[in-house]
Amino acid sequence: MIFSIAKITQRKNEKKKDLKNPDSSQNMILLTDLKIDTEYKAVFEQKEDKVNRIAEDMKIYGYDKSQPIIVLPDFTIIDGHSRYLAAQKANIVSVPIVVKDFATKEESLLYMYHLQLDRRNLTDQELFSAYLKLNELKNNAKNEGKSAKDYTDDKLAEQLHISPRQLSKIREVQKKSSSEIQKQIVEGS
Repeated sequence: MIFSIAKITQRKNEKKKDLKNPDSSQNMILLTDLKIDTEYKAVFEQKEDKVNRIAEDMKIYGYDKSQPIIVLPDFTIIDGHSRYLAAQKANIVSVPIVVKDFATKEESLLYMYHLQLDRRNLTDQELFSAYLKLNELKNNAKNEGKSAKDYTDDKLAEQLHISPRQLSKIREVQKKSSSEIQKQIVEGS
């Protein structure tokens, strides 16, 4: 089978187009071009000892390109805050990113929770905080007349990697405790 140079070039150009697809492509960006939104950053704590360990690894091995930072089209970080902080400490100039676009901020927050909950062993404090945020997203969806089918008890329990019984216990704590007590739980004090 003989391929013409034109066909090979066309296939290469098609592959290059695929690389520019913002939903799935990984590109490099200057660390200084990334933006922080405090609401996204606050989803889960960036523990200093973890950030320092990652930074030390980056100093030795460089940035692991299999772990891109997930950003919105305006380069606001939605996943990878610890990697971002570690890259700063390691004096990394550019990092790999994957651009994701969402219709609403709530959708992007839900995406973040899914990512984080799938890769973390949550403390009771983080679990309670995640429940509060997911419950807030559920209430926002209801208030806006949107479907809350993604927020059933079974789905919330599944997202949090806990049993429905554990979820009902968390809900009871939330219902029966004052906002001050809830704040202390979230802050771990």
